[in-house]
Amino acid sequence: MGTQKRKTYIDVLRIMGTLMIMFNHTSTFGFALYTVRTQGILYWLYLFLAILVKVAVPIFFMISGGLLLEREEKVSTVLTKRFTRFLLVLFIGSLIHYFYFSNWQINMLSIEDFARNVYSGGIVTPYWYLYSYLGFLLMIPILRKLAWGLGTKGYVYLIVLYFLMRCLSIVRYVMWRGNVDMSPYFSFFIMGDNIFFPLLGHFIEYRLPEIYYEKKYAFRAVLTTVIVIGICAVLTNLQSKVTGLWDEGSTQTFFNTFIFIPAGGIYFCVKYWFKKHKVSGAMETFLCTVGSCTFGVYVLETIYREETKFIFWKVLEHFPTLIACMVWIGCAFVIGVVSTFCLKKLPLVKKLL
Repeated sequence: MGTQKRKTYIDVLRIMGTLMIMFNHTSTFGFALYTVRTQGILYWLYLFLAILVKVAVPIFFMISGGLLLEREEKVSTVLTKRFTRFLLVLFIGSLIHYFYFSNWQINMLSIEDFARNVYSGGIVTPYWYLYSYLGFLLMIPILRKLAWGLGTKGYVYLIVLYFLMRCLSIVRYVMWRGNVDMSPYFSFFIMGDNIFFPLLGHFIEYRLPEIYYEKKYAFRAVLTTVIVIGICAVLTNLQSKVTGLWDEGSTQTFFNTFIFIPAGGIYFCVKYWFKKHKVSGAMETFLCTVGSCTFGVYVLETIYREETKFIFWKVLEHFPTLIACMVWIGCAFVIGVVSTFCLKKLPLVKKLL
């Protein structure tokens, strides 16, 4: 098969997703501000924003599904070219963070401790995505067969089934205030994020009819996104009032309940915009360059955030917390992009990032 032309909207989605992921890791400096201010208009603004950024990981899985599931590749290619690459990134990234968290004291390295933490995923919390992505890569040969065989009606059935399963998760709170769990045996393999979202991305890329790429449908997608996030925010608020718990860990039960709808809506809208609007060659090159660096930013984003946190405190002296946080994350992102761009000049690093 020939080389696919790079899709600008995919790079834009990558940039948006990476910024959202970085913001998602700011706790009460930005992401969890809704736990600090639990009433008033700012509470709802902070809560809306916290739920919105949860579309990041689904969008990345959707991008992978849209780019990889339509391709024809040998299983050996998937294992040697894709799986091995991400496995190496996981290992090297974990090693860098292992040294970073020990203040770069090489004598502190314990091979047994490092191996145990890599195995359990305990070194870098955000790397849970890499572990999940490795699972997706191993499933690609099977998911491709599934994706190729699903027509539009098959995909609609898949999405409706996923939606109904998500609705069932609310019943335990509506009827029993969260004290009763649904039987774990009533489940479907499609409920895994690394299964459903790649298929959803493939659907939007290859099965969604062209007639839907019109302004009225884009408007409906935006409106639906806002309404769904609003519903999740109301459910979160009600849960906190029932349980009396307002901390970050206890309030995210409904953040991902219907997040596939905003994630799909944003993916669709960005793709729609670039189908209907022409960007200049210079802008396309810029977006392509930045987009190609986002994976490198993600791999070391914990370090970029920690090493630039002083920016947050400086800006906070003159501006509200949320603005200070956004400036901080923006600066960390730019530094990450520049660093990755330079690192990719090295042949071996370029193959990994």
